[in-house]
Amino acid sequence: MRAEKFDTGWIDNPEVFEVNRLEAVSDHISLIDGRPLVQSLNGDWFYSYASSPDQADPEFYRLDADYHGKSTIHVPGHIQMQNLGQIQYLNTRYPWEGKEKLKLGKVPKKYNPTISYVRYFTLDPDLAGREIHLKFDGAESAMACWINGAFVGYSEDSFTPAVFDVTNYITPGENKLAVQVYQYSTGSWLEDQDFFRFSGLFRDVSLVGYPKLYIKDLKIETQLNPTFNQARVLLRMKPNKEGAHYQVRLFNPKHQKIIEFNTRETYLAMDLTDIELWSAEHPNLYKLEIDVLDENEKLMERVVNRVGLRQVEIIDGVLMLNGERLILRGVNRHEFSAKNGRAITKEEMEEDIKILKANNINAVRTSHYPNHFYWYDLADQYGLYLIDEANLETHGTWAQKDVNNLQTTLPGNHREWRMAVSDRANSMVQRDKNHPSILIWSLGNESGYGDVLLEEADLIRTEDPTRPVHYEGCWMAPKAYNVSDFYSRMYLPANECEEYLLNNPDKPLLLCEYSHAMGNSLGGMSKYTDLEVYPNYAGGFIWDYIDQALNLRRHGKTYLGVGGDFKDRINDGNFSTDGIVYADRTLSPKMQEVRYLYQPFEIVPDRHGVKITNKLAFSNASEYEFRYIEKNEKGDVILDGVLELDLEPGASRKSFIQWKRDEGETIREVQACYKQDTPFARAGDVAAFGQSVEGRYRSMNADLGYMEIVDDQGVIGFHQDGFQALFTEKGMVSLKYDGTEYIEKPASPIFMHAVTDNEIGAGHDYEFAMWHAASVFAKPVDMQVRLDYENHLGQIRYEYKVPSTPETRCYISYSIASPGLIGVDVSFHGKPQFEFIPVFATQFKLPGFLNRVHYYGNGPQENYIDRMEGARLDHYTMKVRENVSHYLRPQEMGNRTGIRYVDVTNRHGKGLKFSMVRKPLEVSVLPYSYEQLQAADHVWELPSSSYTYVRIAGVHMGVGGDDSWQARVHDEFMVDASRNISYSFIISKVDPQGILEVGTEESTENSDEKTDSI
Repeated sequence: MRAEKFDTGWIDNPEVFEVNRLEAVSDHISLIDGRPLVQSLNGDWFYSYASSPDQADPEFYRLDADYHGKSTIHVPGHIQMQNLGQIQYLNTRYPWEGKEKLKLGKVPKKYNPTISYVRYFTLDPDLAGREIHLKFDGAESAMACWINGAFVGYSEDSFTPAVFDVTNYITPGENKLAVQVYQYSTGSWLEDQDFFRFSGLFRDVSLVGYPKLYIKDLKIETQLNPTFNQARVLLRMKPNKEGAHYQVRLFNPKHQKIIEFNTRETYLAMDLTDIELWSAEHPNLYKLEIDVLDENEKLMERVVNRVGLRQVEIIDGVLMLNGERLILRGVNRHEFSAKNGRAITKEEMEEDIKILKANNINAVRTSHYPNHFYWYDLADQYGLYLIDEANLETHGTWAQKDVNNLQTTLPGNHREWRMAVSDRANSMVQRDKNHPSILIWSLGNESGYGDVLLEEADLIRTEDPTRPVHYEGCWMAPKAYNVSDFYSRMYLPANECEEYLLNNPDKPLLLCEYSHAMGNSLGGMSKYTDLEVYPNYAGGFIWDYIDQALNLRRHGKTYLGVGGDFKDRINDGNFSTDGIVYADRTLSPKMQEVRYLYQPFEIVPDRHGVKITNKLAFSNASEYEFRYIEKNEKGDVILDGVLELDLEPGASRKSFIQWKRDEGETIREVQACYKQDTPFARAGDVAAFGQSVEGRYRSMNADLGYMEIVDDQGVIGFHQDGFQALFTEKGMVSLKYDGTEYIEKPASPIFMHAVTDNEIGAGHDYEFAMWHAASVFAKPVDMQVRLDYENHLGQIRYEYKVPSTPETRCYISYSIASPGLIGVDVSFHGKPQFEFIPVFATQFKLPGFLNRVHYYGNGPQENYIDRMEGARLDHYTMKVRENVSHYLRPQEMGNRTGIRYVDVTNRHGKGLKFSMVRKPLEVSVLPYSYEQLQAADHVWELPSSSYTYVRIAGVHMGVGGDDSWQARVHDEFMVDASRNISYSFIISKVDPQGILEVGTEESTENSDEKTDSI
């Protein structure tokens, strides 16, 4: 659309989404005299702010409206992150709901934050006399701009560039650029993604200069022969005008020139032999150079673009890349920064891609909008498969209604939205079409179905027939079935996925979202990766990569805030914290499981050696070094060595290893390690591992030496060489070794933990309320004492009345023997009326000076029975406060499975040892009790802790993660409370010589300050 004057009615009209905007083109590099002619306009801009367009300065754009000296705001950046407007997080609702009732597609009148930006600039001399384009890489949600008082153009679509030809608007000397950005427009109805609601110029703003002859648009396609050893590269150039001729050069990945020719044609084909294919495993990139020459052979422009030779296709319902079956082991990724919101930096993008690659993630869905252009460059270079998704989500138009009602769902069959939706897809495709990392185009997310989406899919297939098209919502209606080349689903239970895969599917199954990683989650993820055995399973994308949480100050410290913490009403609380990395980009414990389940090799050691399966599609196992390590139960290495392995993709092989085998328990581990440094890992770093355990851990035994026993008016005491244990009707009230008291209060049975986000969503919190009361109010009602003075032994057995419905009993029995050993037997009497119980454990409240932990069990990160595949059995050391996982809402955390023993000590190595008897334990050691975690809605609400809480559990339920709103933890990972439960452990003194030193400072308090995870 063309116009000479701005009309504020455009922001309320779905059929006007661009005015005077240049057509979308590729993001190729244009070099003039060896460098891009780009003048950045980033920096501090003058501004005025209004709560609606009607209240904005109506003359701010005029040349005679002097904005020098006004307040400034930084570009790129959201206005909400700079103390303007309202920070707000919402999942599916539109931000105006409950404040202003709007008809479908209409824009709020009462509150629509409007910022009027002004930037004064003088054109760089290098750009003078050239064609000049003004480029906005991201403006949310709609923008209009003027130069020197003259209207330039208008654009919607927050996440693709808006470019305007401003050659005739710029004058010598100082120029005035005025931009007005509206938080809400008709485009906002199409941008109802699950994220913080921001506005402003949040990506780069720049002026770009062009010569009289240049290439406006470049399209690169690659075709491979049936044996994938030859390629044809097709080039389609669109010059700004006729009269140029071109010198074309192509360099291979070794930077050798392999093709050079001159031509006047704009449609070219280059045939290649001895090719190097592009994949995430081997991101081989050719470099294309095109010199644009005028009639006098003068170089006008050099265009540079990387080329990846690869071919993606779907054959017989199987996703294929370069002739091989491809499995996408992916994650959804919002662009996010705790400091800057979606205005992320290149450094943050680089950190992200290194984290992804280092943790075996090979694919990203750009949920739910086209990303910053630099992300695609990184994906090309590092090797990452992308689903590039159009900026479209209308969840709020049907989430509370009926997705099948196409009259109330956008875009549905609404013809007035047809062009706006297709324009968003076209803008994405045109900008990103030359990136080999993009394997799949996606129409958008959670926008129902209808004729408008059919037309969007047709447009994409017309513009680019080389890539498959994805959309999840089409499964809802037979008419929409052919919109997507995949059978795409979200959060479909693994058993239902398997049903589809077993019934001769004609499309690959793609889980565009699965394993909702909110809070302490990702339990049961292995059920989905087990689906990889089915050829029609194309893989899936975990929801999601990073917690969306913003820095905020509380009590003089910086914390992370979520919905509601910024006085935003309405909001969806902490539902944005679904990441496998925290908002500050430190890894959450969940990443341990992801890294293992996505690892490139399946490694299974046994008593005869190891079986290794190569899960890669294009790499021989010889590119990795395979190390084997055998340890005894003390953690000593008794055998190590290296395997040389030549194993083609998809192949398996058994290799013999002469394991040594030691007394007690032996750990055997084989690791696949990087042979050389990579951009994301160092030589020697572990890419994959497998572990097996043989033998049985040897528990300690009593020596039956002399121990004094005192029975005095209901107080039973045991004494021996600095050891003291005192028991009353309340329980064990004192435990001393070497004269130091280690018990703050009697140990108690607990049946509950701080509920997780998944449990709240599934209703487990309500179901388990009885067990919370049972944990708080269970009380000892009987004490039975058996003393053996001759053998210096004692047994104290407590019966606890548990206030459950129906009432039940549990028992804690202490058996005391020399040398200061206390055997603890704990049992629970199940009832047929009971279904599940979160945990059955014993909680100890210890002094805060016991702030070090050394354990032999599964680690290093927290793990649970449904999230322990990635854990290793080994010896680990940490500080107690380092066991606090930084979930935005405090909840169950810090558990370890497979515990043989755990030492809880001071910095000198003195303290208590808790050891298994018949079977390994589950243990957590935290500076908070579960009640304190349960009572806090935010990290800053947790008290300053002077105690250490040790939970010794016989059984603990899993954390779940199929979704966070209805899916229950799978029954096999629940604790059956209808049956009797029992477990045993031993308390003893720690031998200081066996403790590893951690840190140097002494403290009697467990600090609550934020530290990295273990």
